[in-house]
Amino acid sequence: MRDQSIAVVMSSYNGADYIVEQLDSILAQNISNLSVIVRDDGSNDGTVQILQQYAQRGDIRLICGENEGYVRSFFDVLAVAGDFDYYCFADQDDIWLSDKVSSAISLIQESSTRGPVLYCSELLYCDEHCKNPQRSKLNFIGLNGQKMVYEDICSGNTMVFNREMKELATIGGAKDIFAHDWWFGLVGCSLGTLVWDENPHILYRRTGNNASPSGMSSLRLAKYRVEKIFGNGKLPRIRKQIRRFYSQYCDQLDPQLREIVRVAAEGNRFQKAFAPGRYRQKRGDELLLRLTLLAGLL
Repeated sequence: MRDQSIAVVMSSYNGADYIVEQLDSILAQNISNLSVIVRDDGSNDGTVQILQQYAQRGDIRLICGENEGYVRSFFDVLAVAGDFDYYCFADQDDIWLSDKVSSAISLIQESSTRGPVLYCSELLYCDEHCKNPQRSKLNFIGLNGQKMVYEDICSGNTMVFNREMKELATIGGAKDIFAHDWWFGLVGCSLGTLVWDENPHILYRRTGNNASPSGMSSLRLAKYRVEKIFGNGKLPRIRKQIRRFYSQYCDQLDPQLREIVRVAAEGNRFQKAFAPGRYRQKRGDELLLRLTLLAGLL
């Protein structure tokens, strides 16, 4: 374990309320040879001043940049991080359990897998005070490239990946990528090996607009799912991501998955809506997606 070099990469933006707890939990990991690299994405709330204190103590490497959005910011910090054996994505407002990184590295090494490897794990949702933790109940059974095309299943704050995975997923930069973790999950499930850990090693803080759908009434849950798919102009951006993925990696996909992604990227609305297989985990979400595709909205 000591021979492995590990980089934790974080993009921060106006995270002064919680970033100290996050950084302290990262620095308290029960593993050595851990480097923490933070790119601030133009904060104006005191986050930079907090980060500078950590940098002055030598606890982190700090990069300050202009605001460009979290996707490009994560790609930028990966680009300048340097060569490590493993990389971990970190959000700015969670709390890591002390064995988060060591558990991931152990499972990756136990898998004896060569080539690109992406680790993801179960997590514990909690409130803004990190109280009342509840398992997310993420379902990774049968997860494959097709199921990642239209749904972001892998949570970025649990991700650990090797150098081969980093190099594969960052080809071409951040152009037309909807979310960095969705992209890494799609690339990893399609062209690499996914290592899934059913045990949680992170407290995932849910705040404000980040509130969990857990415990919602049926009506509110239906409204949440509609907004999750249709809200904030997401559909055109998701479409661009699918097309970018197909153009970038089509020659490397196995024939069956290549055809699935081709239809998603280039097919007409009927081909997309009636494509075989299952795309989303929940039946209601699958039906809503199919109707969205049939309407030509995605």
